[in-house]
Amino acid sequence: MPHRFTRRTFGKALGTTATALAVPTVLSGSAMAFSDGDRVTPTTALNTRHRPGTESEILATMSPGTVGEIMNGPTDEDGYTWWGVHWLDDDIWGWSAGQYLTLEDGGGGGGNKPPVNYDQAASGNYGSANRGTSDIRWAIIHTIEGSYETGINVFNDPSSGVSAHYVVGNSAGQITQMVDDPDIAYTAGNYDYNAAGMNIENEGYAAEGHPDSLYQNAADIVGWICEEYNIPKERPSGVAPADPNDGAGVIGHAQVPDPNDPSRGGGINHHTDPGSGWDWEYFMSLL
Repeated sequence: MPHRFTRRTFGKALGTTATALAVPTVLSGSAMAFSDGDRVTPTTALNTRHRPGTESEILATMSPGTVGEIMNGPTDEDGYTWWGVHWLDDDIWGWSAGQYLTLEDGGGGGGNKPPVNYDQAASGNYGSANRGTSDIRWAIIHTIEGSYETGINVFNDPSSGVSAHYVVGNSAGQITQMVDDPDIAYTAGNYDYNAAGMNIENEGYAAEGHPDSLYQNAADIVGWICEEYNIPKERPSGVAPADPNDGAGVIGHAQVPDPNDPSRGGGINHHTDPGSGWDWEYFMSLL
């Protein structure tokens, strides 16, 4: 498993003021069922929030006609059913009450995100941020060095200090999201790569092989990540650039540079995952 490293504030501004927006009054509405990838629009001026719940920080207020893509949900909180929405024109990712969302004219089909479970990591194990497409450049592949359930349990443990955006298991369809895409998972042992990356932990061990079902699950979510955030479906060779903004692609934890010695890979603790057991050629062929 990855180890904890020094945290610092991620201050990338997206031009949206989160605290000065008024809370619209909404008096009615009935919940709809959506699917990942559906295109939706608000039926009224609608807040999008950092987390599900009426007490969570407001990121923006969306007007009717604004188009978003369903990315997560549903989850129930404070009497509402909440959906994770990527508001496309503004490149804002937040949670909105489904009672005030409707399908965009012409129906859904806005994306191909595979179905995922949602189990948020302990609050101290990741950094809150408002990352958009321009901030995310890398998909970083890890192995848990244990089971799917072990990975989820570790990221739910507030004493661990680590997390991943997605945890992938061996059984068909086993994908759990534990950190929202705009936030920063603490996994790679290099803060700059965490801030510029999407971290995916896979069931198993670096020195052992993996079943086809694991590769398919991983390819489903990584392929979607690459398409959603314009990450090239390519794996650069060797250790990645010292500055993550100097490249982009799909890499293993072993290719993340040590922040103190960028000539060495594996982050600050020189991890070797996903290791010799990971069939890169096969995995990349599935993306």
